[in-house]
Amino acid sequence: MFAEKREALASVEELSQMLTTHCRSRGVCTARKALPLVREGCDSAPETMLRLALVRAGLPEPVLGWVITDEAGGHVVWPDLAYPNYKVAIQYDGAHHFERGRQELDIARNEATVRAGWTQVIITARFMDAFGSAAAVVKVRDALMRNGWDGRRPVG
Repeated sequence: MFAEKREALASVEELSQMLTTHCRSRGVCTARKALPLVREGCDSAPETMLRLALVRAGLPEPVLGWVITDEAGGHVVWPDLAYPNYKVAIQYDGAHHFERGRQELDIARNEATVRAGWTQVIITARFMDAFGSAAAVVKVRDALMRNGWDGRRPVG
């Protein structure tokens, strides 16, 4: 019913190696500075910006590529960002989620997430445009707190 997670085009290690190999190419210095922030499993730049906003605000780093399963172990949903310890799933819904036919799929995705016992937080492109990342951080922080997070970033 829902799309399978895609494989990364390159691993972080491969990117690092490329930056070493192409050390004199344009943009390499900037890319090297950004490399520690890169994570495999992100599908878009806005998802990355949301992840970075959450971490900069003091929330734990969310997991990318997590698969929510049902009781039989079947794959149910692949949230964009997840906090498995607190069963909080975050979906970043860009503009294409407002296209005809997509909303029914998103509703089914959201219902499946809740049926699996997870709290669903949906951040839309429109929400981010209107309220910014600080408001998104509040939504995620509230969901984490409701699900048992004590407000301290886990160590390790």
